[in-house]
Amino acid sequence: MRCADDRNSIGHAVAKWNSFELEDVAAGRGLAAVVAPTHEEWLAHPQGQAIADMPVVEIIKLGDSRPEPFKRAAARPLSDLKVLDCTHVIAGPTCAKTLASQRAEVLHITCPSRPRLPPFDTDTSHGKLSAFLDLKIAKDNHRMRDPVKDADVFSQSYRPGKLTSLGFSPHPGRRSDIEGRGSLALSLKWNSIVSSIRRKW
Repeated sequence: MRCADDRNSIGHAVAKWNSFELEDVAAGRGLAAVVAPTHEEWLAHPQGQAIADMPVVEIIKLGDSRPEPFKRAAARPLSDLKVLDCTHVIAGPTCAKTLASQRAEVLHITCPSRPRLPPFDTDTSHGKLSAFLDLKIAKDNHRMRDPVKDADVFSQSYRPGKLTSLGFSPHPGRRSDIEGRGSLALSLKWNSIVSSIRRKW
C-alpha cells in the first residue's frame, strides 16, 4: 500500500484503487480483503454466478435407516439428540448453538493448532461441550471414532474432501465411521465455492 500503518493513511491509499483489482491483489498475497458488491455486481461476479442456481438448502439421501421419533415427554424439542459439531468461525458454530438452545447435546471438536477467534468462540459456544483433537495424529483420529458413531447429527464446514481424507465421510463406499445410526450429516458448503476461486482462503 506504501502508506503509514494507521486507519486514515490506509483509507486514503485504498481510495486510489479499483476495489475489485485491490481484492485480486490481496487474494494473490493470501490476504482476506473483499469488496462489498452491489446486488448487480454480485450477480455478475464468478462467485455469484457459481451459486446462482444452487438451492439455499440441499437434501441428499445417502442411505436408508429406521425413523427416529421425537420423544413426546422431552423437556425441549431436541432433548437427547447428540450433535457432533466440527465447524468453525460463525455460520457452522451458530447452527450448532441453535440446536443446543433446544437442548441437544452438542460436542464441539476443533484442532488445537487452528487460530482462536475469542469473540466468535465466546458467542457461539453457549450450551456446548468442547474438546481439542488433531485428526492428523493417529491417537486423536482414533478417539474421534466414538463420538462420530454416537452422533445423531454430524456437522462440518471443512474444505470439500478434507474430512474424507482423514477417514470421515458420510458417503457410502468411502472409508468412514459416519454410518449405521440414521445419522444426519450436515455440510456447510459455501466455502467450497469460495475455495474454488480463492485457493488460499
